[in-house]
Amino acid sequence: MTLIGWSADLNSEKEMDMLHIRTRKLLGGVLALAIIAVSSVAQAEEISVSIKNLSKRDGLYLTPVWVAFHDGTFDPFDVGSPVMPGGGVERIAEDGDASAVMAGFAASPAGMAGGMDDLILAPNGFPDAPVFDPREGATVAYTVSPDQHRYFSFLSMVIPSNDAFIGNDDPMHLELFDAEGTFQGPIDIMVYGDMVHDAGTEANTEMDAAFFDQTAPDTGMTTADSVQQHEGFAGSFANHTGPRTILGGTSVAPPGIFFHRKRADFTRPGYRIARIRIRLIPNAADNDQGQE
Repeated sequence: MTLIGWSADLNSEKEMDMLHIRTRKLLGGVLALAIIAVSSVAQAEEISVSIKNLSKRDGLYLTPVWVAFHDGTFDPFDVGSPVMPGGGVERIAEDGDASAVMAGFAASPAGMAGGMDDLILAPNGFPDAPVFDPREGATVAYTVSPDQHRYFSFLSMVIPSNDAFIGNDDPMHLELFDAEGTFQGPIDIMVYGDMVHDAGTEANTEMDAAFFDQTAPDTGMTTADSVQQHEGFAGSFANHTGPRTILGGTSVAPPGIFFHRKRADFTRPGYRIARIRIRLIPNAADNDQGQE
């Protein structure tokens, strides 16, 4: 580094002392910048997010899972309140379409502050509909920053249904990093049947139900109710009203998928819908140093 104004002809001890002071200040500033640069690089972490549908054979399916890493300010829904008509939650809950919630996230303060989101697809799903079959899973790796991606959110439609979905209501409930930037994992998120939400945007007639007998998007009977815990399919363990349609039935669109009366009944005690696992991926360089 070249110091501007350096002179080898110093005529006094006072000038020498002043030079030492200026040099120490300059070096101190350079060291501080170096520490900040190293700290910024060190903040990046590699994590893996694994999704698994825990339903048994002839059980329930899940649409591709929307995931987001953010600062805790993105809150797409609240239990007890209606969702925005035509918004991200309605589109996911009725048709498994994540495009609206992804657009909303990108335009939100969380998205503009450096948050990121993604859609995790099932590797062996239907053509143009990579849904998670019972017992199917997928894992995706992400590079995240503790300051920008402290919290985690997810949404997915439970199919078949009119507007059933899973997701975290509180945007700050799933904390990946604490205030000091320490990873809070390993993290296992278990989603049980009593955590299935009813979006309140479509009547639960089990007619025009996605992945059962719906032939076009957004064709069910529109409602404007608040988000609530889903009461269950007709004839289920918790909902004894009406004849069974989905439970014990076979889908028309897509054709030929059977839904077992018990294995597709998410209201049965202890029913497990899904598991989300979040793990820190060890730094390869750190592992190499530890082996030396």
